[in-house]
Order: sequence, then C-alpha cells, then structure tokens
Amino acid sequence: MSTKVNKFQAVWVFALLAWPYFLNDFFLIHTTRTQVSIANIWLFDVLVYFLIPSITLFLLIRANAANHIKIMLKKSPLFGGVIVAIIFAFALDYVFTQRIGLWILERNCFRLCDSYAFPNDSRLAYYSVVIYAALSAGFLEEVIFRGQAIHLLRQFTSNKIVIVVIASLLFALIHWCLGSSKLITTFIIGIFPAIWVLYTKRLWEVIIFHSIFNLLAFT
Repeated sequence: MSTKVNKFQAVWVFALLAWPYFLNDFFLIHTTRTQVSIANIWLFDVLVYFLIPSITLFLLIRANAANHIKIMLKKSPLFGGVIVAIIFAFALDYVFTQRIGLWILERNCFRLCDSYAFPNDSRLAYYSVVIYAALSAGFLEEVIFRGQAIHLLRQFTSNKIVIVVIASLLFALIHWCLGSSKLITTFIIGIFPAIWVLYTKRLWEVIIFHSIFNLLAFT
C-alpha cells in the first residue's frame, strides 16, 4: 500500500513542478512569431518559470510531500564534487559550442522557435538577466528534472541505465521547439547530473554545474 502511495505522490509532485517547463516552448513559438518585447518575455519568465515552480516547491516541502528534495538540498556541496562540476561545465561547454555541438547544429531539424533574446540596451540589464537565467534554471531544473524525476523513476525501476536515460530524456523534451540539435545536446548534457544525483543523492554539485554551464552558454 505504501509503495502505491509513494508512486502516486512522486508522479503528482513531478507534475506540479514540471508542467510550466513543458509548456515553455509554446511561449517561445509565440514570441518567435510575434513582436513581444524583451522586457515582457523576461517578466513572463520570472512569473511562470521561476515564481510558480519556486512557490510550488516551497509548499510541497512544507506539506512533507517533497522531503527527499529537502534532504538533498540540506547536504552541503563536497569540495571534490564542486571541482568535478566545474570541470564538466567547462568541458561540455567546449565540446558543444566549439566541437561536436557545431556539427550537430548544422544538421538541426524541426526547429519551431528561437531561444530567448537577452537585453541589449545596457550591460547591466544584459548581465543581470544572464545571471538570473543561469541561476534560476540551474537550480529549479536540477531540483525538478534530476531530484524529483529520479526519485519518481526509482519508484518504478531499479535499472540505473533506464533511470538515467529517461531522466535525461525528460530534461531534453522541455527544449523540444528548438529542434533536433537542442534535443540531442540537452539529452547528452543531462546524463552527467542524472548519474551524479542517482548515485550520490546530492543536488548542489549539479546545480553548480548547470548554473556555470548556463553562464558559459549565455555569454
């Protein structure tokens, strides 16, 4: 009986946290096809992709429905883990911005939208938005698509390969409108943090990895 409850709870906690990210690409398609100001794009992002998931996460933890995430976040990052995270962030950025990623990008298919545009009217606005985007996505996407997704998948299978593949695929699918190259690269990039969380049950190291990788990619 408890197993069924755990499975059901894991499913709805993931759904409550992840739904805005699976709808994100519809907004990107809209902004690509219409004249939406950069300021409105980022205001929408703060509301839907930062505030709503953050408040939802807070309420779920308060309701003891996401204690596993609370436990993982309470674990301070290990020094060695942070070094590994930094190395992987720079290595994957190099691979996917200067090597393999360029080859994949040239063969991009099914692209329906563009990525968010960053402010270009001032350096302060540009770097403020870059830092916000890197840190907010780095934190929330790791909590949801590694912390909660892996917890969910563990309720259904003990096969570590299956867990890593599906968790990485779920993460890749929130970038679906950006085309095949984005799906492939985000799937590959998602493998390292999925393995890390699966084996260590720690989140801060992959949050650091994701945030640094985003900063490198956005600048």
